[in-house]
Order: sequence, then C-alpha cells, then structure tokens
Amino acid sequence: MRRVKQLVVAVALIVVAVSPTASAGAPADWVGSWSVAVTPPGTSGMSATGVTDTTLRQVAHVSVGGSDLRLRLSNVYGTSPLVVGKATVTPRADDLAGTPTVEPSTLVPVLFGGRASVTIPVGAEWVSDPVHVVVPEDRDLVISTYFPGPTGPLTQHPAGFATGFSATGDQTAGDGSQYQAIPGAARYIIEGVDVKSQVRGSVVLFGDSITDGVVSPVDQNLRYPDQLADRLLAQPVSRELGVLNAGISGRIRPV
Repeated sequence: MRRVKQLVVAVALIVVAVSPTASAGAPADWVGSWSVAVTPPGTSGMSATGVTDTTLRQVAHVSVGGSDLRLRLSNVYGTSPLVVGKATVTPRADDLAGTPTVEPSTLVPVLFGGRASVTIPVGAEWVSDPVHVVVPEDRDLVISTYFPGPTGPLTQHPAGFATGFSATGDQTAGDGSQYQAIPGAARYIIEGVDVKSQVRGSVVLFGDSITDGVVSPVDQNLRYPDQLADRLLAQPVSRELGVLNAGISGRIRPV
C-alpha cells in the first residue's frame, strides 16, 4: 500500500512539472535531471565535522541529457557560510561507476557569477553558471568540489547509495588517483543537476526508504526512480521526462 501511495504522489507531480507547450521541436530549456533531498548533518562522521583543505568527488547519475548543465549546491543546514574554492564536472562512461577515475582533459570548470569561488550563506541554496558541456542521457556525471575550510557541519543526503571520494588539497583537476573512498554512502552539499533540454519537464518522486533506494546495491543505480528514468528515456522525445528522486529514508541514520 505504501508503494501505491508514493506512485500516486509521483503521478500528481508529473502534471505540475510538465510544460503544456513543450514539444520535440521546441527551444531547449532548463529541466531537472538529477537530485537528492537534503537533510541536517549527522552526529558523527564527515557531515558532523565538516572538512578543511579537501576536495570531494561525487557521482550523480543523470536521467535526461542536454547541451549544458547547472549544479545546485546547498548550505541549507550549515552553521557557517560555506566557501567553495573551485569545482569541476565531466560526464563519464558507465563502466567506471564506483570509482573516482576521470580523464583530466575532459574536466570542465564550474563558475559562479563568473568566478571560480563562491561563498554560500547559511540556509541558502546556490545555482552555478551554465556549464557548456554536452551531457549524455543515463550517464554518470563526476562532480569535484574543493573546500578550503574549515566548513563546519555539512548539509547532506545520508542514504546516497553511491560511493563518494575525498582528497587533500585542491584535486578538482585530478585523474582520481589522489582520492580515497569516504566511509558510508552519503552525499554532501550537491543537491541537483539541471540540463538544457527539449524534454517537457521532470517528475519528482517523493517518499521514504522505498523511493530513496534502501537495499538497492551501491553504485548500480537500481532504485525504482532510476528504473523509471530508464523507461521514460525509451519513449519518444516528446514523452521523455527528467526524474528527480526526493526520497528520504526513515531507517537510515545520518553518517
């Protein structure tokens, strides 16, 4: 019954999220391709302590692709202004899932108001400038963010079911050999990815552990929202939708 209720909510949100005038021949516009629901820091671990002089490399598996992208970062639950010293992104082939490995020449800088660095106020969300890089659909996007720190506690999504990585210093341009896996499978600071696309819009799936992906294998992108995204991508372009997972598990303690 709980699964049915969640799907009903998702269907209702499809109606709200879809543009009634969009079509396959319409100009490209910004739509959500990937997201997580953020929560307060935990009582221990990286979210509680924050980081200093550290780069975090995290992987977002996008649904729809596009000609450009924007990152959404969150300091909603931070206790001090959050300085992002530098950030880079690159799409990556799926056969490297679960690793920090990238081809350095493909890394693209992310700017904020034309600058490499940004300070996000306490309680705020921030959207990057458009990044001119082609994002294939159903593909990993590797996001690296350098924090001079100390950051203080970090806004997080505790049940990300994706391996994150950290490295000392600014390693936003590194090939991945500098990184070590972060214990647990939480996500930090990164809240969403928008792409410029001709699809009609996005569907938001809201729910608890079923939606969040509890018991799904780490780094395999097999949550039911991921599988819905695959099915929607198999539709004609005029019927495709981005898929945004807003699930928060009640059974996973923040780490």
